[in-house]
Amino acid sequence: MEIDLSNSLTPQEIETKIINTPYPDSGSTDTAQGIDMAIYELLMNKKINIPQTFVVLTDGDSNDPSATVLAAERANRGVIRTFAV
Repeated sequence: MEIDLSNSLTPQEIETKIINTPYPDSGSTDTAQGIDMAIYELLMNKKINIPQTFVVLTDGDSNDPSATVLAAERANRGVIRTFAV
């Protein structure tokens, strides 16, 4: 899920979007793919003098922990500030 914070959503609307996000029936969590998608989006839409930041909301149970670590390292190399919740 992506929430464009440059729009006019209220904090309550953002919270509602997060709460209503469907969870995949497969039960798997491809955290690495999510991180890589965030990196791609940030780099493709980079703004001058605006910090590159994203938040990973996860259940903490990646289906491939080593790939998740590598994706997080790629984000750090790209000077992207990352927060995991």
